[in-house]
Amino acid sequence: MFFNPQKQLWIEHFAWINGATQVIGVTATGRVTVTALRINQ
Repeated sequence: MFFNPQKQLWIEHFAWINGATQVIGVTATGRVTVTALRINQ
């Protein structure tokens, strides 16, 4: 399941790391979204 910004809060699924230069998923939904959308690449 992907993160849905219309129904979910960003802060519940993601966190900033490395001085706010990368995003990590802190839940399964967040991890899938980060990986599938290649957010840090």
